[in-house]
Amino acid sequence: MLVARHIYRKVTRKIYDFSPEQERNLLAIVWLYRGQPHRFLDLVAGYCTRMLFEGSACFSYEDDGGNLVEPLPAFLTSLGALRDALQPFLATLGQDSPASEPVQELDATIQTFTADVDVFKKNAAKEQAAWKDQKTTNGALKEAVARRAPREGLSNNGFLR
Repeated sequence: MLVARHIYRKVTRKIYDFSPEQERNLLAIVWLYRGQPHRFLDLVAGYCTRMLFEGSACFSYEDDGGNLVEPLPAFLTSLGALRDALQPFLATLGQDSPASEPVQELDATIQTFTADVDVFKKNAAKEQAAWKDQKTTNGALKEAVARRAPREGLSNNGFLR
């Protein structure tokens, strides 16, 4: 018997169900119980492939209409446009204005975010290149997942500093 009463998502006040990922993960437990580890390993490999695809989609992908969408580059451009739009107002203020500290913080944050995006892009490309030769054995997948797991000094996604 598999007890899954604490695994659910709340759809409405009265309706609870399993997400597709939760269903697949519960099914994977059954596969392992039945001695079908290859199906479990295929699921893990699929999760890794999806993660790499979603990481690259942060930089560019084609939408349903065939248009190129670039979420992170567009966001960086918008941040620059915001800073440029603020400049005429900021020029009217003195150096010791109460707004000078938040502006310095914004500039530092934009710089840090831009650097983090560059690191994320490089690491995502490196992981995608490594995934092309990835084996789907238990040990190989364990190493691949550990390579992507959060490490000390990195954020939760394992890429950013």
